[in-house]
Amino acid sequence: MRIGIDTDTHIIYEGASEYRGRRVVPTPVVSPCKIVIGTNEEFIGPDSRSGPITHMFREDHFDPVTRIRRGRLYQAGDMQPCDWRDELGGECRADTYHHHSIWWTLQENRSENIYLLMGDRERFTAWRIIDLEVIASGEELVTIKSIRSFGMLPRMIDSEIMSKSISDALSTVEDDIHIASPESIVDRCRDAASAILGQYLNEPTEDLGPLVRTLGNKKKRIAHSAAKMINDFHPRVKPNEKIKHGIRPLSEEDAALSVSCLGAVLVELGLAEW
Repeated sequence: MRIGIDTDTHIIYEGASEYRGRRVVPTPVVSPCKIVIGTNEEFIGPDSRSGPITHMFREDHFDPVTRIRRGRLYQAGDMQPCDWRDELGGECRADTYHHHSIWWTLQENRSENIYLLMGDRERFTAWRIIDLEVIASGEELVTIKSIRSFGMLPRMIDSEIMSKSISDALSTVEDDIHIASPESIVDRCRDAASAILGQYLNEPTEDLGPLVRTLGNKKKRIAHSAAKMINDFHPRVKPNEKIKHGIRPLSEEDAALSVSCLGAVLVELGLAEW
């Protein structure tokens, strides 16, 4: 299969035969994209100023809650634009993209994550390929997941210094942000804060309370206060503690504050930046 993007109207056409196809209605979201293998390459989005865009991602489904998109990859043809004819006999000039298989790239780089950067050089989002399947047309339907939390958490500066326990904990927080209860989000923030401070203070098995006290002695005042806030919210998760101390239940605003405090801890310890 191939798609054509009308250079004047940006109408999308698709077809299997040579530059003949039908207009796609409704018009799908088609985004310039760049394939990045691993984290050694700097994350810079597709740049049309340095040459023609070589790949496009056609979105078939997007779930903003789970931050998962499904769609198909296409690669630019050698000659642009091309003459297209639609099913009604109309003609147009369209930039043409052929289906691009990502299967061999995944097989050859099994130890590395494969990312798609979508947008342009400065304004782009980053997505990790998590699955693919072949559909009836013979194309690969690629499933990708956002590696950013839409602004809720800061961007890690260097993924190489982040242990798997921190990575897993932060991923769980991101998964919970939009779908879980305030109690669950606070719990996940506490787990992540424990992993972060445990690595930073070289005390990976210690609980968050003692870690917060130790961090206070290091004069990391903002990180200390933010981590203490997360730790102070935790008793409100437990029904018996709420009854014992007469404290109010957690709200969605409390959960959002816990996430912000977690971000502050990461930034103040030099692990991330907003």
